[in-house]
Amino acid sequence: MQYTGDSLSAIYHFKWYLSLRPKSSKANLARQRVGLSVCDFVAKMILIQELKISNQRVDLIAAMDKLKTENN
Repeated sequence: MQYTGDSLSAIYHFKWYLSLRPKSSKANLARQRVGLSVCDFVAKMILIQELKISNQRVDLIAAMDKLKTENN
């Protein structure tokens, strides 16, 4: 199996597989992969949120510096 980094597609794929073959010999592996893909997706979303917050902080600091300069 090749990792593509597309967590949502992986979740869809493995859940579809489980709906078609819930008792197959690879069902437990598919369930594990769903869990790992969910964790991967959540981690990426948290990182994106942290980057947005970081960018907003940089923008606020720049605005504060500009206002300080104008006030002086």
